Amino acid sequence: RRAGRRFGVRVTSRGGGVSVENGVSRTAVTNERGVAIVAAPPGERGELRVESDDHAPFALADVALPAEGRRPQEVRLGAGGLVVVTVVDSDGVPQPARTVGHRPPDESTDISAIFTRPPMTTDAEGVVRFERLAVGTHRFRPEKITTARAGGFVFNADISSADDSWTDVEVAEGMTHEVRLLLTPQGLLEGRVREGGKALAGANVALVERSDGPAGGMRGFAAFGDGKGVQTDGDGRYRIADVEPGSYTLTVSHPRRALPDELAIEIEPRTQRKDVELSTTVVEGRVTGADGKPAAGLRVGAQRVAPERAGRAMRAMMMTVTTDGEDGSVVQIDEGGATDATRTDDEGRYRLVGLPADTEVRVVVTGTHIAEARSQTLKLLPDEVRTGIDLKVQPAGAIRVRLVRADGTPAGMTVVQAEPAPDQAMEDSVRIAPAFAGADGRATLRSLPAGRWRVYTQGQGFGPPSAGGAQKMVDVLGGETVEVEIEVPG
Repeated sequence: RRAGRRFGVRVTSRGGGVSVENGVSRTAVTNERGVAIVAAPPGERGELRVESDDHAPFALADVALPAEGRRPQEVRLGAGGLVVVTVVDSDGVPQPARTVGHRPPDESTDISAIFTRPPMTTDAEGVVRFERLAVGTHRFRPEKITTARAGGFVFNADISSADDSWTDVEVAEGMTHEVRLLLTPQGLLEGRVREGGKALAGANVALVERSDGPAGGMRGFAAFGDGKGVQTDGDGRYRIADVEPGSYTLTVSHPRRALPDELAIEIEPRTQRKDVELSTTVVEGRVTGADGKPAAGLRVGAQRVAPERAGRAMRAMMMTVTTDGEDGSVVQIDEGGATDATRTDDEGRYRLVGLPADTEVRVVVTGTHIAEARSQTLKLLPDEVRTGIDLKVQPAGAIRVRLVRADGTPAGMTVVQAEPAPDQAMEDSVRIAPAFAGADGRATLRSLPAGRWRVYTQGQGFGPPSAGGAQKMVDVLGGETVEVEIEVPG
């Protein structure tokens, strides 16, 4: 406590939360006597955090609120410690504008860290200062991948802490600690991108770190700009400098091409050249509805088929926030990895240009009120024009979900997913349509083929139903919306 100062106090509920927010936060600010009152449901358990611009943060885990009345808690803030990090190369030369990764003592490696921790970069002298750090073991390292930006969020692309690249510092109250981090020799990749033999200007060229294990970089976020990337100039040339040596996927995309081309590449601590020749493949077809009439205005894109998962297409995930008068505040999570390359015309026809040659792909048709439709797997020759790839779409249903706790209050900040019921004979690759319930506990699962679906919640992350979640079987009809209420444990 400190009279006359204003400190932010936050109690974070763990019940039903997911890693994006880790529960529902309730905040209060101290008055002139240093007192703050945080209101929360009786009996709630969570974490107490106190933050101040002039002091080290304070955290108290597993705070249990009483069934009635108040729980007093005195917090004594300290100045914390200071860590001064200098990044140098193998010759001892300070390296400016280098991002330095930091893991505080109480931070897990879940995905929430990438949205909440601002990037710290070295100054002209290769130095960055980490001030007012809590007492305990902190970890530092030069980031393997530069900071990326996605959808308004800034995040550090590599969230792994399982390797030996970190330097541990035991921070003490009131002490200054100096750390020298060695930047390993970097690589440089340059080259030229051509399409049909002509220079391709404005192509996006990116290096995304490959990983075969759970401790690697966030491979699934390549579509968001994860990794180091540039655009080609008017002559189709590109240059990517300061690349950590290792195994990467070089992706080349362009707004008018249906899918990015991907090439495996090993980056060494030297200058390398990689020219890319893109094929001008074309796929054409027509989309009709269940009545056989042309389906106009539908999104048509392409999707790679992952060889290690027969019959399933590779997907990326992204989150968008939408507001719907009927559904309340909804955060939709789009798991469809297909590009939105074009739309069908009045006759239901489409034309996709620029699919990678010698790669298994599918044409994918999506829309708000239809079930996702996919073509058979295609493998195109270089510069091939494939016609007659026609698809028929069926009307889809939706499930409007309201999540509640046992006392009837909304159970927000929770992932909601759906999968075909075990007795349903649906296509093996049918999409699982996840959604994310906001603070009002509402979410809508859309574009579901008719049939019986298992709707379930997760305590954290994505995947099959977990023991700690809730689930309900729901029958969906094409063209209709079903409303369900699910009680969430905790």
